[in-house]
Amino acid sequence: MPLMFLIYHGPNPRYLLSSSMDKTVRLWDITSSTCLKTFSHTDYVTCIQFNPVDDNFFISGSLDEKVRIWNVHDRKIEDWNDLHEMVTAACYSPDGQVAMVGSHKGSCHLFDTTEKKLLYKSQIDLRIRKKKSGQKKITGFQFAPGSSLEVLITSADSRIRVVNGDELVHKFKGFRNTSSQISASVAPNGKYVVCASEDSHVYVWRHDNSSHPSRSRSAVDVTNSYEHFHCRDVTVAITWPGAEAR
Repeated sequence: MPLMFLIYHGPNPRYLLSSSMDKTVRLWDITSSTCLKTFSHTDYVTCIQFNPVDDNFFISGSLDEKVRIWNVHDRKIEDWNDLHEMVTAACYSPDGQVAMVGSHKGSCHLFDTTEKKLLYKSQIDLRIRKKKSGQKKITGFQFAPGSSLEVLITSADSRIRVVNGDELVHKFKGFRNTSSQISASVAPNGKYVVCASEDSHVYVWRHDNSSHPSRSRSAVDVTNSYEHFHCRDVTVAITWPGAEAR
């Protein structure tokens, strides 16, 4: 079996998706450890996610610069879009009506997926500074609990940004991410942000939705204060499901 990159559970806990170095996405039945279907791509797949309200569809992003929506039952591409940049992150909104797609150049795009198609909406300005090394890739998305507008965006400039709709409202600093596919996560109660770091630590920030500026303000709030603890070679950190952080 080729080395796996990603594993993703869908709305039905019986099934999961995986991507691997053989440039495929595989659908698995956990109860029988059986591969049910294989979806071939032309390059490495960097991100996958089931549609959260219809698990007959999933989205995939690839280094071939394309983002695709797949029909699981028919094992076919429902729609696709060429970003002309390597795709490094993609996800659905909780209601399945919007997809966010990020690239290795640091661009972030919104698509309307209401009809299971990729209809381009807009590009979000994340205000990523262009340094000598170029723009910094997007490494992960996560929508805030109970929201289809607020999303955390992790990037390889050691920043976690919060956007509301298409407006940048908050930044979290302190961790290190310069080349890894690290992605921040938000606690189920929405009060904390957790992220792994290349310095072998896990970082935790307090997240207060009420502190976000209104849309009439151009300033972006920045949180530099955090708690952290050592965890050697950590690459993923999430809060424990059902645990109430205090």
